[in-house]
Formats: sequence, C-alpha cells, structure tokens
Amino acid sequence: MAQRKPLCCTGVASAVASLTVLAVGCSPTAPSPVGLTIGVSRTMLIVQETATLSATLRLSNGQNTTVVPTWSIDDGKVGSVNDAGTLTATAPGTGTITAKYQGFTATQPVRVVPDYRGNWTGSARVSACSCSSACIPCGCRFALGASLPVVLTLSQTADQVSGTFGWLEPFAVGPATGIVNADNRLILTAPVLIRPTFSASYALTEWRSTIDVAAGTMVGNFTVVTGVDPVAPGQCIVTNQNDLQVLKRTSQ
Repeated sequence: MAQRKPLCCTGVASAVASLTVLAVGCSPTAPSPVGLTIGVSRTMLIVQETATLSATLRLSNGQNTTVVPTWSIDDGKVGSVNDAGTLTATAPGTGTITAKYQGFTATQPVRVVPDYRGNWTGSARVSACSCSSACIPCGCRFALGASLPVVLTLSQTADQVSGTFGWLEPFAVGPATGIVNADNRLILTAPVLIRPTFSASYALTEWRSTIDVAAGTMVGNFTVVTGVDPVAPGQCIVTNQNDLQVLKRTSQ
C-alpha cells in the first residue's frame, strides 16, 4: 500500500507563500521581534499643545505591528505622557520620550517652546539713539528715557512666528516675522513700517524678548531704524534702541 505524504508536501502548502515550511511536519517559523520605534505627530510643541505618540514593533520578516508600550518622559516639567500615548506640553524646554515593550526600548527627543501668540500692548523706553554720518545735525527725535507705545499681534506654529508690529503714535505699523531661537527668545524683524501722513520710513531691525509667565508680560528690547530711505546710500539713518517697559498680552 502506498504511503500517504504529509499535507505540507503537496501543492496545497506551496500555495501559502507567507509561511515558512519545514521539510517535515509543516511547522511555520514564527517571526521574532527585532526592534521598537516611536512615531509622533509633532516633535516641537507650543506650551499647552498636545501630540499623539505611537509605538511600532519591527519583526524579523520585515513586517511591523503596532503595540501599546509603557510611556515616560525624562523631564516632567516639560511635559507629561499618559497611557494612551498623548503628550501634553507644559513648559518650555527639551525632553526625551521613552517607550518600553517586551524588553525593547525606543526614545524620541521633543522640544516645547513658549507661547508668543496673541495681542500685546504696552510701552518701551528709549535707551539709546545714534545717527549715521550723513545726519547733520543728528536727528534723534526722542529724549533718552522717553516712553513710546508698542503694539504686537502674533500667530505661531512651532518655533515660527509672524504678525504685525507697531511703534509710536500714530503707529508705524508693518508685517513682522521671526523665530523662537534655541534659548526660547523671540527674534523678530519688520523691514517696512508705514506711518500714516509721515514721509520717513521705519524698519524694525531686531526684536529680542522672553515671556514672564507669572506676570503675563514680555520683556526684552528692540531696535528701530528711521530714515527717508534706509536702504539708499548716503541717507541720514537714525537708530533707536528701546527697552520694553510693559508689554502685556491683552488677548490670545
């Protein structure tokens, strides 16, 4: 009597391409885990924003599977992570997210930046004034220590900031763009400021500020250049340096 062959030796087994079949016994080789990776919806957040974390287990057969790891963050002041993998940013700084699953560990750095969004109003004190050599006499209009009004309206995505800046009364206003730098200072420029009924042109050449979270104010300094045409050679250019006195967020 003819001996029956195991099912795995017939054409039925060869049709199942996804299985690794042993010569005898038809036993598949189960793929083994080889590593863990973290996915994150964003790696830079503004304070109070959230991000979604996920973890993927890589298998020896090249496939991946989503798993639920144990989450943690090394700096609890910067943010927190719940069991569902939601990261909540709580304070400016940097932190490292860690995921652990079945002996595997993965890490992901994240950064939290201050929230500069909103409408800011206040005043600045003139701290210094200088003129180019073409100014005869020097055209410093404001006495040192004079207080001048300032307005700022900002939107923000991660560390990129844009909006409008205004100075003096009536305001010289123009579009401003900038960045939150590595030490969390806001750096802004506004190349063209237009002041109604005045022929002189203005430019915000540098703005540097930080946020006093407890007081809800911005502190720092800025420089405004005034001239008939600041980019034309031989023009009288007046540079005003100013320290923020009070700049408070009135709405967000």
